[in-house]
Amino acid sequence: MKSLFYNRILERIGSNEALRTLHKGFEHSSFPLEPAGPKGSFAAFICADLVHRRKTDLLIITPTEQEANDLVEDLRLFGVPSLLFPGWETALYHSVAVHSPVFGKRVHVLSELAAGAARVVVAPLRAALIPIPPPEYIRRRLQNVAVGDTIDPPVLAERLVQEGYLRVPRVGLRGEFALRGEVLDIYPPGSTEGLRIVFEFDEIEQIRIFDPETQSSTGTVESARIHPSREVVWDEELVDRLRKVWSKTLGGEPDESVLESLLIGGGHPGEERFYPLVCKTRATLADYFAGAGGGAGGGAGGAK
Repeated sequence: MKSLFYNRILERIGSNEALRTLHKGFEHSSFPLEPAGPKGSFAAFICADLVHRRKTDLLIITPTEQEANDLVEDLRLFGVPSLLFPGWETALYHSVAVHSPVFGKRVHVLSELAAGAARVVVAPLRAALIPIPPPEYIRRRLQNVAVGDTIDPPVLAERLVQEGYLRVPRVGLRGEFALRGEVLDIYPPGSTEGLRIVFEFDEIEQIRIFDPETQSSTGTVESARIHPSREVVWDEELVDRLRKVWSKTLGGEPDESVLESLLIGGGHPGEERFYPLVCKTRATLADYFAGAGGGAGGGAGGAK
């Protein structure tokens, strides 16, 4: 609920011609909108006002990564929870480390979008422009689980391996899982908590949230969504596709040691540069908003 103070500010600035033009464009879904001028927390205030005006999915693009981070924090102050879709967080032409947490952060946001569970996403321009896998690719790799579902624990464990998770005796790092009898622990990348699925034979009896550091449960949920370990999970088909386009796009003969490392799940520094090469259909963040209620052409907005 918006506060009295919030409403008083809107009353004072509501007659501003530029703001009225922005409101009109938003109400008529004239996307993309490219407002220029608002800085810092005032930009977040304007964006929050747009979100409160119409309950719609919204993509907000900022010029830089720092502005995106600041906007997400400020939006929370105005009662608008949002997700940050980060860029690769490297200098130009530098590779991302194999175990960088940015993989998990990105696939978490894409999974929430593909599942229709994200309303407001903020992204720096560089992240918004780089091609990503289409929503269908992410959507079919999601695994939904709920109390009462019937599923064979070893089958679910095998599914996790296929999605790039590493099986270990005890979960401690993101991207790991452990199956001990009728208890399956999972620490999804991009998450701060683990999932503990308790089975009664083949039926899910309980889903707990647990702290991977202390291994103690902190709560329970009725359902959960498990996403892949990263936005592109290498399998034989994708590795073969990369091998075929290697010479044309990267030059020289395919590096079989790199391809083998990708196939066995070992990753490779800079593998993110291969992602656009193996996607049959390239997408952008705006494609994840296509068909979302209220957003024209994907509900994509912009902030400068």
